[in-house]
Amino acid sequence: HPATCLSADDFTAYLSWLSAKTGHRYRFPTEAEWEFVARSGLDKVPVWAPDMANACRQINAGDASFSAVRGPTWPTFKCNDGFAGTAPVGRFPANRLGARDMFGNVAEFVADCFTPSHEGAPVDGSARIDAAGCAIRVVKGASWAAEPGSLRPAVRQGIPRNLRGDGHGLLSLGADEPGTGLPALFSYWREFGTRYITALCA
Repeated sequence: HPATCLSADDFTAYLSWLSAKTGHRYRFPTEAEWEFVARSGLDKVPVWAPDMANACRQINAGDASFSAVRGPTWPTFKCNDGFAGTAPVGRFPANRLGARDMFGNVAEFVADCFTPSHEGAPVDGSARIDAAGCAIRVVKGASWAAEPGSLRPAVRQGIPRNLRGDGHGLLSLGADEPGTGLPALFSYWREFGTRYITALCA
């Protein structure tokens, strides 16, 4: 299962430790990088309808199993993905780049500071960082409790950098090495994300 109950500050410290331990530089993806990978293989924006039976074969989000445990608090999928909370990492199919769980399971911190809109954001794919050091960080992808309308690549939320919770975490990692490009970057997400992160929050 993905690591939860850790804050962006906790994950920042972990990435520093992991970089020193392995000799590779690990970091949060930028919001632009996250969206690039999340949209891979999608013919259109995946607006999941509540009655789509195939949604529960693709993602872990608010569904019949969630409603049975938590109650009918908001709209959910009518199907059952088998998990009222988080699902094991890699349980659902990968996208065209081989990345899993980009939608649902846990919302993922990215490197960018949260602002209400993209106005004034970098146009080169780099992270948007403010002088105050990102008191609120962007999270993407929604979680195991998400309603269908929030499971879209463009949806973003702001989470205080020191807030711990069971719906957000760090499922994906980036590593930079000389001469590697974006596909190699996200191959490290797959290789190292499940191996190191899942043991942090038992």
